Amino acid sequence: FPVGMAMASLFESGDCACWKRAADAYQQVLELVAGQKKKGKDTLLELDKWYQQSLPTAIGSRKRPHITHAELAKLMKWKLTRGKFRPRLEALVQQNPQQLVESVSAQAIEALPDLAEAVKTLGVLKGVGPATASAVLCAAAPHQVPFMADECVSSVPGSSGQIQYTLQGYLSYAREIQKKAKLLNNTHKKTSL
Repeated sequence: FPVGMAMASLFESGDCACWKRAADAYQQVLELVAGQKKKGKDTLLELDKWYQQSLPTAIGSRKRPHITHAELAKLMKWKLTRGKFRPRLEALVQQNPQQLVESVSAQAIEALPDLAEAVKTLGVLKGVGPATASAVLCAAAPHQVPFMADECVSSVPGSSGQIQYTLQGYLSYAREIQKKAKLLNNTHKKTSL
């Protein structure tokens, strides 16, 4: 799986310029991935733009930041369109009452920076495991919470290639991502002086 190998090489790098080039290539890579979809190329691009730009603004604009039922359903569609398709998850998410989605997501966002508590809180919603919880929390606090994307998880050194969709699996991945972000930020500060 070439993307995974490239991601693993990137993760080993401490070169900020390499990471910036990778981040700058995101849209191009997304368009390539979308082009390989049998259907839904435009859907993936539209959903990703919504997830990256509109959803964080919507969550942050609320007096008590939260995600709505419609946003959770759309987030699930985005997640499944970009990754492995699991149709049962969409049906499960639809079963959650609007009020429950709003109150639980607000509690989870308020629990940050305690990732374990925030992910556990969202886990009471049907169809929401650690990966989906990370997507919700990342939209609410993108500089604090890494999204549990399969290709990213498999690139972290020490991952066996077998992704653990558990709280502990997510927390282990998040620690490695946060450690790398801190290292890159420190390196960037030193080279910018």
